[in-house]
This record gives sequence, structure tokens and C-alpha cells, in this order.
Amino acid sequence: MNVGDRLESPISGEWIELRRLPVDPEVDVLELEHWWPMGHRTPEHVHPEMEERWLVISGSARFEIGGGVVRAGPGDRLVAPRGVAHASWNVGEEPVRVRVQMWPGLRWAEFVERLFAGEEPAALMGEFDREIALP
Repeated sequence: MNVGDRLESPISGEWIELRRLPVDPEVDVLELEHWWPMGHRTPEHVHPEMEERWLVISGSARFEIGGGVVRAGPGDRLVAPRGVAHASWNVGEEPVRVRVQMWPGLRWAEFVERLFAGEEPAALMGEFDREIALP
């Protein structure tokens, strides 16, 4: 996956567009524009070595972060620190568009590319254990 590429999941209907942010020459921040169709829900997971930040652009979503649940709409910002269990889902009548930052980016772009290509999530999680795990 290259900067500016847009990936679409044939299974979930999601799409993701990638950007890398030049925040610090030592740390790679990966930013994604992400589209969640109605009914979409991410399974609860953790990022052992990454922080995940969201900015809701449009639509209505719920986020469960560390056991607390928050409803979010346009302009709302949320953060899941490294190692904190979280999940998110679309609760509205329309798709949700979010801007997501993964800090540091590690190999998240490769994980998403392979997941959207149809690789088995459980097998990928074993290979990308710095990026994602079950709580």
C-alpha cells in the first residue's frame, strides 16, 4: 500500500486511504481516511505498541475504549492508548467517515492491505503482533 492508495474491502465494504505524516523524523505516523458502512463494527482489540487516534468527520459512531463507551459525531476526537482494549462501530443511519492516526505507524499499512485482500485475520494477527492483538 502506497501513500495516496485507496483500498476497499470486498467483505465489509470499508475503504481506507493512506497518508504518512512528517511529525518527527524518528517516528512514522500513519494517517488513514476510513469509511465505515452502516452496521460495521470492529472487534475488540489492542495495539500493543501503537496509539490509535480518531477524528469523526461525518456520521455517528460509538467507541468502547478501556471499558467506557462514548458516542461520537462530527468533530469529536478520541484516543486509545497503547495496550488499551477498544472497539468502534457505526450507530447511525448513514456511513461514518473517520480520520485515524496510528502512532507509530509500524507495519499497519501492510496489515490492512493484506486483511482487505482476504487473508485470514487470525493468521495475520500472529505475524503482526506488535500492531494488533486480542485483549
